[in-house]
Amino acid sequence: MRLFLTLFALLSIAACQQSKQTKLLVTEDLKYAAFTWRADTDSVEFCIVHYIDIDKNGQYVLMRYDTFMENQKCFAGVITDTLRELINTTLNDTIYQKIYDFKPSDSVLYCGYNYCIDYAKTKGHRNTIQFIPSRSPMHIRALAASLDTLIYSVAKNQIQPFNLNDYKEKLKRISMTEPLPKLKKPKAKIPKWKPY
Repeated sequence: MRLFLTLFALLSIAACQQSKQTKLLVTEDLKYAAFTWRADTDSVEFCIVHYIDIDKNGQYVLMRYDTFMENQKCFAGVITDTLRELINTTLNDTIYQKIYDFKPSDSVLYCGYNYCIDYAKTKGHRNTIQFIPSRSPMHIRALAASLDTLIYSVAKNQIQPFNLNDYKEKLKRISMTEPLPKLKKPKAKIPKWKPY
């Protein structure tokens, strides 16, 4: 019996030592969003396509639209250790530009989402990286792809929709690196139809 108790105690100690503690993130909080400006015939509307907010413990809330015709869907959960490590290595010591985008002098028309990584380090101020994936560094692209995968994966806890109006206004200001084109009514003459 004594041998059994000793063996049980040794196995218990070994099991406790094997369970590793999950590391905290290097960020106090991390927000990631995809957004776009949608032009209608007489107005321009700012839209957040998807959004995730991750705290320093790795817990997140996210919002996404599967299509623009549906209501937003919101979820909560905890990130994986793999994603935690990717966030820590990508945002730990590297200094990134604030914007990775096409410039008007590039003569390129981009028709896709813009993205923003907005984070506060545990010992520092907020940093914002606005980017288009093809113009950003490889580490930012890898992090964005992993966050996109998390946002559109299926197995999550669905929660009630939450208000993003304040963050939407912040993203609007961030995205205004170039002024929006002025929408003008077309000046085309439309001929009257005459039957033959």
